Amino acid sequence: ALAGFNIVSSEKIAESIWQHAAYLNAELSVDKIVRSNHLIGETAGLYILSSFFDFPDAVFFRLRAKKILIDSILKQTYSDGASCEASGWYHSFVTDFAELALGAANGIGDMFDKEYLERLEKMMIYRNSIISTDGEVVKYGDCDFGKAVNLSLHWKDALFGTNILHTSEKKCYFEKAQHLTARLEKNYVFARAGEFGWGGDGFSSHAHDDFLSPVVSLEGTAIIVDPGTYVYNGDPEERELYRRAEMHNGLIIGMGTGTTMKPSFGWIKTRPNAAIDFFSQNDDEIIAEASYGEWCGEHARLFKLSKEKFILEDHLDLKSDQLIEWNFHFHSRWRLEKLSPSKFALRDFR
Repeated sequence: ALAGFNIVSSEKIAESIWQHAAYLNAELSVDKIVRSNHLIGETAGLYILSSFFDFPDAVFFRLRAKKILIDSILKQTYSDGASCEASGWYHSFVTDFAELALGAANGIGDMFDKEYLERLEKMMIYRNSIISTDGEVVKYGDCDFGKAVNLSLHWKDALFGTNILHTSEKKCYFEKAQHLTARLEKNYVFARAGEFGWGGDGFSSHAHDDFLSPVVSLEGTAIIVDPGTYVYNGDPEERELYRRAEMHNGLIIGMGTGTTMKPSFGWIKTRPNAAIDFFSQNDDEIIAEASYGEWCGEHARLFKLSKEKFILEDHLDLKSDQLIEWNFHFHSRWRLEKLSPSKFALRDFR
């Protein structure tokens, strides 16, 4: 019995659950050129329904959903666990779905293979690593605030089965994805290089033009932020504005980054891969040096995080006179004060 009525004895509810599962099985997003988080959510849902309820084709639905879910998780994430979709929120989203499916499997005595378990654990480590000092996932790329299931861990385990994987491990650098997730005590820096987005030109639906754009917190206080886009299709003009390079904390040399957006989702033209060329870490300092693909040899960006401060340096070696544009977006509590033509200060209006 659940919520005051018995699901098994209610013919209408039982029929509705079967119809839902049958519809999911028939409409899985396997026909997409570039499969995305939608397919992970669909197959996780179909696997869970087919595990907990007995109806015609339940075994077939479960086996099919499991096979596609495993394939999707392995293809849509890098080998170090980061999501290929270039969005912190969507990484958290698909990790939740993968965990729920594993909990359901544990509840019915089913097994996922070793490769899936190892990848999911790495996805969880990446998720831990993009939790900033405010306890929230770093908002880079698209953010729609969707959740797989908005319940506490206790209720998730009670309803879907216990997740056998638990880890509190964090990392400061993900070499395959080329993401910097540097943390020293209450200081945190996130920046991404690597691929622009999942699918490249013509796709990259949830990616923003945000290469080497740091998100910075010091002493637990947000300093430099990613304005992001939380409006989705509710305001197309605002959505397009906040996906552009100018709305991130990067550097633009010359006439722009060369990207071309699709309306609402995706990019007709993306950027060449950026790279983290050097990384070192000790107890007192984390250093990373990175470069843009289109200005390789002309520019290098250096990130230095210590327990006391964060330093960002841009090293330029341009072959000709070119326009250089820096963009920084500070948390709304800060006010910028110009002290001289080359020196500015931040004041906390609070």
